[in-house]
Amino acid sequence: MSEEIQIRLVHVEFLRAGPPHNQLLSPLTQYLAIAGDRGAGVVTVPYEQAEFWRLLKELRYETGDSEDRMTMLHDTGVEIGKILGAIPGLPGALVSDQLGTFIQLRITLSASELAMLPFELAKAPVSATTTAESWLSIQTRPPVCITRNIRTVSPEGVMWPHEPRILFIAGNEENVPYKSHRDALLAAIEPFQYPGTDNLVTNPELPNREQFGKLLTILKDPTATEVLHECRKTHYTHVHILTHGDLSETSPDAYGLVLRGPNDSTEVVSGDQFASALTSVDAQGIHRPTVVTVASCDSGNVGTVIMPGASFAHALHQALHARPHDDTDQTADDEEHADERHQLVARPATQRLGLREHDRHRPDRRHQPDERLDQGDREVGAVLDRVQRAQLHRQPCEPYRLQRLGAPHAPTALYRRMPSGHATRSSTSEMTRINF
Repeated sequence: MSEEIQIRLVHVEFLRAGPPHNQLLSPLTQYLAIAGDRGAGVVTVPYEQAEFWRLLKELRYETGDSEDRMTMLHDTGVEIGKILGAIPGLPGALVSDQLGTFIQLRITLSASELAMLPFELAKAPVSATTTAESWLSIQTRPPVCITRNIRTVSPEGVMWPHEPRILFIAGNEENVPYKSHRDALLAAIEPFQYPGTDNLVTNPELPNREQFGKLLTILKDPTATEVLHECRKTHYTHVHILTHGDLSETSPDAYGLVLRGPNDSTEVVSGDQFASALTSVDAQGIHRPTVVTVASCDSGNVGTVIMPGASFAHALHQALHARPHDDTDQTADDEEHADERHQLVARPATQRLGLREHDRHRPDRRHQPDERLDQGDREVGAVLDRVQRAQLHRQPCEPYRLQRLGAPHAPTALYRRMPSGHATRSSTSEMTRINF
């Protein structure tokens, strides 16, 4: 029997006075940093804003020198590791004596300039002046998953839908790894497909749309208007976006997603615009997807710290922060959670999806043994791990293998070790930053 991994949350928050935007990086600026229930400490950054912009430009794959990139990554990792090491209690919190413990390092930021820092590149912190040689994000003892959050959106209390319904939005097939992402999603829904009901359905009048029953809908190279109409017509619980990112034409310092525009031109859609397209209002109330994952270059890039909401991911995160899911069968107890906020981070799939309840409503599966249901949980969990982690990438990425196993009565023990020879962590090529 596989050994279960305990997941331990380590929460770090950076605070400063003033609004989130309109503040430049400077060694003179002091930030208040808190790790869990430990005492607060004062932290500074070693960069001036202009110096850091030059560093980011050199680290980009289309402008930097590939021969010097590894050395620059090492130096940057050391500096970011020292910043984390200056937070009281954090270096010790990232060390675990218990074998098989998985650590989630949640970094909450309120300052736009700090969102530019590549915390995912940090070396393992030891102190304010020293780091280890290992990269924090890919070390194995203990394994650490770094996620980001913003203060206006609480990551707690997400209500998972009983019946997941996935919308896959892909850009031009010639420019993105469309087939790999499509195959991963189809493999996940396969245990839940019914012959004759959930088979592929196409419409000659809509050549860019594919539908697999009520499980999965695919839009290939759609316009923003087509996305809006699709979400008005159907309530989707999970939305996966695969496309490129670019600077907006109307706001040159802000990044957005590239979709097909009028007359087959290209259009850069902002986070606020995309959130509006994903939100629908009808007689049942306001509906927003529970999970939105973005596999796109520059989707988390903070183009400027002067204007608010310059990051697409940040803007989308805030715009969808209201109730995570609306249900007409909501009980009186659920009303107590009316103010729960939606979360858009690269969260590990540690919350159950309620798939057992979903299967109870299907007569031909009602009497199947629990082992069969566990297999379904594993398959859907696997694809959510793939697509939820995809927003860690600064460019469209290939799916990777990270298996999630359901644990009905142990919410803190939802990961198990993979068999020997299978990768359970992303490769170093996936080790890129999220800027919310």
